[in-house]
Amino acid sequence: MKSPKRTTLCLMFIVIYSSKATLNWNLESTIHPLSLHEYEPAGEEALRQKRAVATKSPAAEEYTVNIEISFENASFLDPIKGYLNSLSFPIHGNNTDQILSINVTTVCRPTGNEIWCSCETGYGWPRERCLHNLTCQEHDVFLPGHHCSCLKELPTKGPFCLLQEDVTLNMRVRLNVGFQEDLMNTSSALYRSYKTDLETAFWKGYGILPGFKGVTVTGFKSGSVVVTYEVKTTAPSLELIHKANEQVVQSLNQTYKMDYNSFQALTSRTPETDIDSSCSRYTLKADGTQCPSGSSGTTVVYTCEFISAYGARGSANINVTFISVANLTMTPDTISVSEGQNFSIKCISDVSNYDEVYWNTSAGIKIYQRFYTTRRYPDGAESVLTVKTSTREWNGTYHCIFRYKNSYSIATKDVVVHWLPLELNIMVDPLEATVSCSGSHHIKCCVEEDGDYKVTFHMGSLSFPAEKEINKKQVCYKHNFNANSVSWCSKAVDVYCHFTNAANNSVWSPPMKLNLVPGENITCQDPIIGVGEPGKVIQKLCRFSNIPNSPDSPVGGIITYKCVGSQWKEKRNDCISAPVNSLLQMAKALIKSPSQDEKLPTYLKDLSISIDQAEHEISSSPGSLGAIINILDLLSTVPTEVNSETMMHVLSTVNVILGKPVLNTWKVLQQRWTNQSSQLLHSVERFSQALQSGDSPPLSFSRTNVQMSSMVIKSSHPKSYQQRFVFPHFDLWGNVVIDKSYLENLQSDSSIVTMAFPTLQAILAQDIQENNFADSLVMTTTVSHNMTMPFRISMTFKNNSPSGGETKCVFWNFQLANNTGGWDSNGCYVEEGDGDNVTCICDHLTSFSILMSPDSPDPSSLLGILLDIISYVGVGFSILSLAACLVVEAVVWKSVTKNRTSYMRHTCIVNIAASLLIANTWFIVVAAIQDNHYILCKTACVAATFFIHFFYLSVFFWMLTLGLMLFYRLVFILHETSRSTQKAIAFCLGYGCPLAISVITLGATQPREVYTRKNVCWLNWEDTKALLAFAIPALIIVVVNITITIVVITKILRPSIGDKPCKQEKSSLFQISKSIGVLTPLLGLTWGFGLTTVFPGTNLVFHIIFAILNVFQGLFILLFGCLWDLKVQEALLNKFSLSRWSSQHSKSTSLGSSTPVFSMSSPISRRFNNLFGKTGTYNVSTPEATSSSLENSSSAYSLLN
Repeated sequence: MKSPKRTTLCLMFIVIYSSKATLNWNLESTIHPLSLHEYEPAGEEALRQKRAVATKSPAAEEYTVNIEISFENASFLDPIKGYLNSLSFPIHGNNTDQILSINVTTVCRPTGNEIWCSCETGYGWPRERCLHNLTCQEHDVFLPGHHCSCLKELPTKGPFCLLQEDVTLNMRVRLNVGFQEDLMNTSSALYRSYKTDLETAFWKGYGILPGFKGVTVTGFKSGSVVVTYEVKTTAPSLELIHKANEQVVQSLNQTYKMDYNSFQALTSRTPETDIDSSCSRYTLKADGTQCPSGSSGTTVVYTCEFISAYGARGSANINVTFISVANLTMTPDTISVSEGQNFSIKCISDVSNYDEVYWNTSAGIKIYQRFYTTRRYPDGAESVLTVKTSTREWNGTYHCIFRYKNSYSIATKDVVVHWLPLELNIMVDPLEATVSCSGSHHIKCCVEEDGDYKVTFHMGSLSFPAEKEINKKQVCYKHNFNANSVSWCSKAVDVYCHFTNAANNSVWSPPMKLNLVPGENITCQDPIIGVGEPGKVIQKLCRFSNIPNSPDSPVGGIITYKCVGSQWKEKRNDCISAPVNSLLQMAKALIKSPSQDEKLPTYLKDLSISIDQAEHEISSSPGSLGAIINILDLLSTVPTEVNSETMMHVLSTVNVILGKPVLNTWKVLQQRWTNQSSQLLHSVERFSQALQSGDSPPLSFSRTNVQMSSMVIKSSHPKSYQQRFVFPHFDLWGNVVIDKSYLENLQSDSSIVTMAFPTLQAILAQDIQENNFADSLVMTTTVSHNMTMPFRISMTFKNNSPSGGETKCVFWNFQLANNTGGWDSNGCYVEEGDGDNVTCICDHLTSFSILMSPDSPDPSSLLGILLDIISYVGVGFSILSLAACLVVEAVVWKSVTKNRTSYMRHTCIVNIAASLLIANTWFIVVAAIQDNHYILCKTACVAATFFIHFFYLSVFFWMLTLGLMLFYRLVFILHETSRSTQKAIAFCLGYGCPLAISVITLGATQPREVYTRKNVCWLNWEDTKALLAFAIPALIIVVVNITITIVVITKILRPSIGDKPCKQEKSSLFQISKSIGVLTPLLGLTWGFGLTTVFPGTNLVFHIIFAILNVFQGLFILLFGCLWDLKVQEALLNKFSLSRWSSQHSKSTSLGSSTPVFSMSSPISRRFNNLFGKTGTYNVSTPEATSSSLENSSSAYSLLN
């Protein structure tokens, strides 16, 4: 029965009527019968039978009638109840009719926004009403199995409050005193004393129970002293019983030592015995008292005992477990939020046993499971409803329901959501605009629906009022900004709208950027677009641009304009058509809705119909195409299960956007957003994984641009999975086979779904080499449940690509390229191929295809394995060589750094070796975090790339420091610089410059996630050309060092008078020139070959040369930068020589220190030694030197020694 909306109060009362005639009602006008029910189990049929009997027989019949009276003035209630109580019964009517009694049973009062219906004293709601309707928890706590007294809303169908029967509670409690035999004698003084004192305390305690009739002590048992007693009442409440127990303990004399925790309810009734069948039936009624103190899982042993007429006994025990129905509490007390804010409701149960927990709205709609979590604890459980972004749909009453068996526990909480637009839903105009310093510009913020908002515009510390304008569904707040109102010009300022609602919560709009410029710079003017300078580029929301649209159905997206000459030209159009924009806004609202899973099927059906009708608009609008992809991506995260009909609607939409007319639009779209194709594929996979066919036939779907087949795995004898897809319009086909041996490991009722797309490969992003292509299908296979056992899938593709090159089986890895996706061959290989057909085997499921790779060696090929071996062996050997170089330098350091030039030279060599050693160590780290084109840890990859970049640059800059030092010592002979100054300059150049270049490169590219390559831990080349930050400095240093080497060697070989350094310094300078002359070409050529491998089409020879030269750099530094030095050789011989080596050394030194150590007699060896200044008879000092030269040489000699 619906509660009247205009009434403030209504009551129900029962009239017991006796008549010998047919029932005939003539009520006075003061009583308004809204319902007339005969309260009998047989219902209306029994009423008709009674009427028939009354008609045929003069015997009196009694009728019980429920009558509802509604009135608007609540003050009428007490007078009416007083009047009814004053009546004397029976009341005689016409003829033999008489009214035996009239009793008020139910009173409904408005409470807030609800109607609370409570029972009068002696009446209660039936048990089924208490379980299946919402009770007034704050008002009424009742024992499960008994009546409750208050419900929210009057039930739509009877019965109403019923007369309550007396309930006898058999209770017992323990006294912690010694048991005496007199307590077994009912006539003893001790028994009567105990009985009197206990009953007095019981009457005081249990007198608070509704309908309390009395309490009687029935006996005492041993076990300390166990008191058994009976409590008679009409409405036992679990909460009140606990309070009564507390009152009993407080009222009883402390000498009895009553144990409060020992209170327990028992059931003791006389069984019904059928003598003929020798069976005894015992009716057990659970009333909640069997679980003391709210405990759960209490087991009571019932004994059935038969005693024969001759005294023979037989018994059997029956264990019965009583489980408490949960008492629920909700926190927090009140929830009042505004749209966009988050809130959570915690529902706490005092028992841990439940079969199901769910949340409902006041309309009975289940809340989607993603919004709440449930946890079980040893002594209870809790369910938390969490809403991260509240919308007006969340306004209302929410019910937390714990179900165990057929028992329900319900708690309610009201949520008030105040209207407030979300930031994303506030549309601003302009997004960016140019304003003349002497002019003005209209600014506005718009929302879709009107609300009680206070809106102001803010610019820094300034605020401006807003004028409200309503245009159909669109509500805008405007202000005419006058540039004269601010004191600055030639400045960019941000303007915001500030919305404040009735709850004093607020939100800021996206910024509007205004560029204040002098008026003479403005050339472009348009009443809608605005003004601008030449070359100025601005963006506007399409709904506020020149694009035609209606306030009822506005377009979406952004359009970009550029000021060319004196006119605005459209540079980029990302507008979304009005129908698609409307669907996009509905999708954004749906994913925040509490009933999103129920709305989803209807929405996807409407989406499919709308997209099919708007195909022409989509084929010419990249913005609309991108919006549809975003819609599918949003909705694919919603469902836990998708039925066949919903899946068909999804594929119908996909069929449209993958059609040939839309392919050109895809090309434009991918130039602006690179991951749209990957996003679409991922969405379709998520839908297919949620597909549940159930007992319906396997779903099969076939359209021009997409086909799908599925199969449900049955536990008994699964068969092999075989599907074939043919696209005659594209001359493509493909097969998928999964052997039944792999399907046996899958969970029963799992669904296997395969989809095939003939045009998807053409629009999916290419791999890193950008030259891989094969005209074949993309086939996606998914399973609804996770796989835990090894798996294998076989696929055959028709390949229409030209022959030649290497065929690869690949899958689309969504985690590559910073989660934008890319082709990956991990876990897949080619089983066989005969030109047109390629069979692939993979050990996992996702989207598969084939690629032709003519240039890059496959990692599993012989060449790929050879390159890996060269790389790892060479790097290991290089690390050992560099470590040996550092050890040698440490051993001979004091012997070889006696003059300034030698000190700086060896300082540079040590830092070159150390930098390259650290860089090679990071190369090993890269090998650990990168697994065959798959980066395992992106953060470690970025760190490795940064340090490799930094330390390789340090190698080159220390080489440059070495060259510049050599150039300085030979050219600026008369200029002296201290060792500390040279050392400071060297370290700033060797480490400071590389650090600056590395940090700037990282800061400029990493925020856009284009610092590293898509699947290699090294500087990006495809997107940002960040590799140039290494290549350009390295190549410049190589050229500079080569130039310095040529100049130095020329100057040493042909010295002019006065420019001759001392003999020891000449030896050091020659060693430096040899080091630079050897090291610089090697290092330069290494990275020169490395750069050639970046470009597509590189010959494989360059890959091999680059690998060999790169990994053996450490060996070259050890040989040419360290061991080739004569002073190093002499120091090592002096350090570790025997006596025979000492004599030979003394002989060799007598011939001159310039005699080559590795003397060779062949012409080639002599030429090689002459190239590096190793002829033993060459002398750069002459006795004809001028006095000044001798003085300089002497001075330099003394300083160097």
